[in-house]
Amino acid sequence: MSRQTAPAGTGRQAVRFGRETMIAGILLGRAPRTLSSQHARAWATSLLQTRLLPWKEIEEDGWHTTSDLLIHQYALFPDRGWILLGGVVRAPRPPAATDAYMLTWAEEALGLADPPAWLPGPEHDGTWYAALPDKQP
Repeated sequence: MSRQTAPAGTGRQAVRFGRETMIAGILLGRAPRTLSSQHARAWATSLLQTRLLPWKEIEEDGWHTTSDLLIHQYALFPDRGWILLGGVVRAPRPPAATDAYMLTWAEEALGLADPPAWLPGPEHDGTWYAALPDKQP
């Protein structure tokens, strides 16, 4: 399998809101949607270049793992390709949570002193990205 390169824009904050979970972290890389879930996890593992605990499914289409020393958390999920997040913070999603509530939670969870403008991901499915000067998610 060839290693995919991370696009411009990695290193910025990203947030994913599922039916049951809120996830916030730093965008570490993207891989093509054509990868199977198994190949996407293999790609993410090779990109991270560290020992990981086994990937565990979260929600209906996402994955989560931790470094073998339980220090770093990672999440992998689809959004016009596979998105890998590092420095992950997770929390249960309140039943009536609005986008504004969840983005405020993400800013606090990530410790952002200067909150970014947020843009919805290309699939508008609960994924948000911190805006860059070019405004492309």
